[in-house]
Amino acid sequence: MTGEARDGWEISTLGEICQINPPRNEIASLPDDLDVSFVPMAAVSVTGRLLGSETRKAKEVKKGFPHFKERDVLVAKITPCFENGKRWLAESLVNGVGFGSTEFHVLRATSRVLPEWIYYAVSLPGFRKDGQRRMTGTAGQKRVPTSFLEEYKIPVPPIPLQQKMASILQKAERLKEIREQANRFTSRLIESVFLKMFGNPNGGRMNFGKAPLADLVENLDSRRVPLNEEERSKRKGDIPYYGASGLVDWIDGFLFDEPLLLVAEDGENLRSRKLPIAYSVLGKSWVNNHAHVLRCFRINQRFLEFWFNLFDISPYLGGSTRPKLNKAKLMAIKVPLPPESLQEKFAGVVKKIDATRHHQAQSTHKINEVLNSLMDKAFRGELLT
Repeated sequence: MTGEARDGWEISTLGEICQINPPRNEIASLPDDLDVSFVPMAAVSVTGRLLGSETRKAKEVKKGFPHFKERDVLVAKITPCFENGKRWLAESLVNGVGFGSTEFHVLRATSRVLPEWIYYAVSLPGFRKDGQRRMTGTAGQKRVPTSFLEEYKIPVPPIPLQQKMASILQKAERLKEIREQANRFTSRLIESVFLKMFGNPNGGRMNFGKAPLADLVENLDSRRVPLNEEERSKRKGDIPYYGASGLVDWIDGFLFDEPLLLVAEDGENLRSRKLPIAYSVLGKSWVNNHAHVLRCFRINQRFLEFWFNLFDISPYLGGSTRPKLNKAKLMAIKVPLPPESLQEKFAGVVKKIDATRHHQAQSTHKINEVLNSLMDKAFRGELLT
């Protein structure tokens, strides 16, 4: 449970104040040719934002995917998406109807509570921590059961108080969103510099000699050894962990203490460009089996990183059920080789931009701390005192 009861407040379970995973019979009469929104898991960010959605016909999705409507709250139920905080307060749905990944729980507020109050309740770190303890299933496929949501207790103040506190939290989130927009602009700046200096990797304008990746880097995939449960528990949180989805807050991999380039293996993310496929790592880190590990020796690491993130990798993916970028195909990719001095010049520009991004990251961290503090105070009844 999060928060405490205050005068005029109630303590209720989410099952008492929400309809959890609404029944499918309410969409039985949807016309097959009706356009609806479709939201895959990759389209929802860990900051509670929608990164993009698709429009599909109802007949394509109404039998196999969970449905939701305007102002329903979506919460990821599978690891690590749940722990990372993937959730969304649905809005601007095509024809007011949406469908999404089977790995979402859907919470629909009753008249006793605002959807925003539910959204902020599931945004709290404590909610994710409690849910993680209740997960069921095998490693890598653990999920938060519906029963956890049904039984989870939160304080429920009168609606007018919910409205006031939600307004304050929305303003704080807006500040966070503005900061994130600035962060994205800075990241795109590096892409612009790359295109100006080297040309487009997919447009045939990179007039440099090429060599197979195997001639330019050493592949360290053999050292991607997962730790056992006991070792994970001892080292949890003390060293950054990297996998196919970037930095997260749990440990499962092999320890490195050198500059490395990681390339994501998951073809769904590579194909849709929902995530960057390559990123540089400096200093101690753990790396798991969902990322290829490369040590660069005949090519500048920062040049290769940004070349990968612009290069169309889809022709190299194998497998039909869950496309993968396997080691053999990765190492056979032919990479352009601009003059070393030009690569180093680019790396110098990236270093300067990275300094700006570091300051932005610090600012983002502080904003996140403020938002979490405000949410905590709201659910303790201290925000308006």
